[in-house]
Amino acid sequence: MNETPEAVTPAEPVPPSTQQESSIELAAPAVGLIYSGQAAPAPVLSCASLRIGYEPGVMPGKWFTRWHERYGRTAPLAEIPLREGAGLEALTTALSTPNSTSGEARFEPLAHMAIMRATAQETPDKDRYHSIRLYEEVPVVVLPKDHVLTVLDEVPLGEMAEEFLLHEPEEFPAWGEASQQWRQQNPRFLPQIPTHADAIELVAAGVGLYITPMSVARLHHRKDLTYRPVPDADPYPVHLVWPRT
Repeated sequence: MNETPEAVTPAEPVPPSTQQESSIELAAPAVGLIYSGQAAPAPVLSCASLRIGYEPGVMPGKWFTRWHERYGRTAPLAEIPLREGAGLEALTTALSTPNSTSGEARFEPLAHMAIMRATAQETPDKDRYHSIRLYEEVPVVVLPKDHVLTVLDEVPLGEMAEEFLLHEPEEFPAWGEASQQWRQQNPRFLPQIPTHADAIELVAAGVGLYITPMSVARLHHRKDLTYRPVPDADPYPVHLVWPRT
């Protein structure tokens, strides 16, 4: 999103809830499959000039606020909270709205652009999508507050060689190598973990530890859990993605 020249007087902020252009209805059964449970919107969306979806934990607030301040009246933006891993899906899920001249239904994507973690799903196909890396998120390990590793300010992967992580060894090769012998002597079944929220619940239940972006750890904060940065784990990139035309 390009900056406007400083000489231009910014318009007053226009929050998404006040954008009352022609309505758009979400084609079933996308409701519940796309939207985040953190902030489920009404079934009818405003037909804003630009709709941007974002996955749980990502923090686009400063960009959204700047857009509302500078372009809110001329090019309204709708903020669409998505469920985890639904960034690409939101770019292809159909919305229907009547054509202003013919009255016939026309179809548009739920979101024109998506702010998403590229590592949380398949990397966007470069032939189909534009992708810009916005920033990187710090990886942290979520663990009980009374865990021995909380004495450390940072927890390298090697320090977790005798810890059961809620990940496959291939996800963190350094941990996989360091923990190989311990895992062979202490075999455990890795349960299916559909979402970050499910993984956090398993940590609280004492099943294992979980490495995740810091923003996700904060989003699912619990009084009985804490987190520490993992300095030798790769950061989590957050991308702005939109279809090629």
